[in-house]
Amino acid sequence: LADIELMHYLLMPERAHKIEILASTYLDITLGEEKTVVQADLFQESANSVNDNDTLFKEGAILLPLFHKLEEDLKRESLYSLYNEIEMPLISVLAGMEQTGVKIDTIMLKNYSEKLTAELFEIEDKIRDIAGDPTLNVSSPKQLSVLLYEKLKLDHKNGKEGKKALSTDEETLSELEGEHPVIPLILEFRNIKKLISTYTDPLPLLISRKSGKLHTTFNQALTSTGRLSSVKPNLQNIPIRTERGREIRKAFIPSSPDGCIMSSDYSQIELRLMAHISGDENFIEAFRAGKDIHAATASRIF
Repeated sequence: LADIELMHYLLMPERAHKIEILASTYLDITLGEEKTVVQADLFQESANSVNDNDTLFKEGAILLPLFHKLEEDLKRESLYSLYNEIEMPLISVLAGMEQTGVKIDTIMLKNYSEKLTAELFEIEDKIRDIAGDPTLNVSSPKQLSVLLYEKLKLDHKNGKEGKKALSTDEETLSELEGEHPVIPLILEFRNIKKLISTYTDPLPLLISRKSGKLHTTFNQALTSTGRLSSVKPNLQNIPIRTERGREIRKAFIPSSPDGCIMSSDYSQIELRLMAHISGDENFIEAFRAGKDIHAATASRIF
């Protein structure tokens, strides 16, 4: 067994890993030429299917030589053990996690969505009252721009966008937050709306009818840092820093009544690796003594 994409990812994490690109780069072979479209009758194999089959045949034929090239490079870069002993076994682990899925309390999430929606309407009414415009579309950047910079005359030196409407993005509004009481309301409105549109409303729709759970897809060969990413849905980005976000996390529950959800993490893994690789005695001793590493470092500097 081999994974060509994963092999190339370990060598070039920031590059694309498509088979067409790898074939061209490593073997000087071009795949996927432009296909000729021919109208075929019911009993004639179309030119499209012929070309598709030809491309698949080519792809299959180059996998073995491509594997040998990448294997050679991995060994030369001392990455083969990482690939063979860590990344390849991880594939089955991630597949098991995807298949097992995650259970959520849909009733709790539905009730919370309704609560957030009520809060959203309440804040929207407050913003409209301040604007003196009952028809104001708070979700419209253009209308907000008119409200903030024309009606309320707020300083827009940080909101310039050339000849376009002045910016109302989060960064600009955060800089203006102390200028007018409407700013924090707009930011709160957007935060709640994002929670509803990203989590409370779409998550229940992604639940499998067969298992009754969410089944994410883990990308093992995507991020340039080597971390995993999670899509459809992204289960690595469930909010936790705000009270509203923590409420959404409460909807994630054990798959069985007697189960529990366990959270675990390495303690400052990057700094521990740095201490080990550098061999710095003070660095290592601080960790062994259980000291706060940042305080220990600061005390030595100052």
